Amino acid sequence: LGTMAGGIAHEIRNPLHAIQGFAQLLCREADGDSRATRHAVRIQEGVNEIESIVASMLGIAGEGELRVETFNARALVREAVEAVLSEREVPDLWTMELIGPAATIQADRIKVRQAVRNLVANACDAQPAGGPVRVETIPSKKGVTITVTDAGPGVPSKDIERICDPFFTTRAEGTGMGLALVQRVAELHGGILELQSPNSGLLT
Repeated sequence: LGTMAGGIAHEIRNPLHAIQGFAQLLCREADGDSRATRHAVRIQEGVNEIESIVASMLGIAGEGELRVETFNARALVREAVEAVLSEREVPDLWTMELIGPAATIQADRIKVRQAVRNLVANACDAQPAGGPVRVETIPSKKGVTITVTDAGPGVPSKDIERICDPFFTTRAEGTGMGLALVQRVAELHGGILELQSPNSGLLT
């Protein structure tokens, strides 16, 4: 699966970069508020979405190489939360509560941050009109548990068993890769992803 994903990513990214480049040229050459500019912007948004799917697919199917380093888990959580909010048009809609001590852990910093970022993004998506999101860091002798809780409607019981399957999603605009990637990151570190519906996910 990893070899296939790598080959697909290579073959897709080459024409994808060409599409992105031509869309950027159109944006520069067209009038700022013209129909052509709007179409070019939509093309770039589509390219970015495809790139995100390809990157997630590689993350899920990868061989599991970890670049382990020592870092502060709470600082990483803050970075992940700030990254999610920076992508939202109205970030003030969500009230973020970060709690827990400054715990030092050894893990792949980039992968863990990506996992936390996906959990926080899911918490925001579950409350499209805004709401509270709590991220708690709980250190233990075995490592760290990061809990993300929201006030959304939760996952329907019929979807619980499939919610972490790649490409499975309950949202029309979703890709179904986020939780699958989170689960993969947890497994690579010898941990687990636990869903406690209606409103929380734990990365241990």
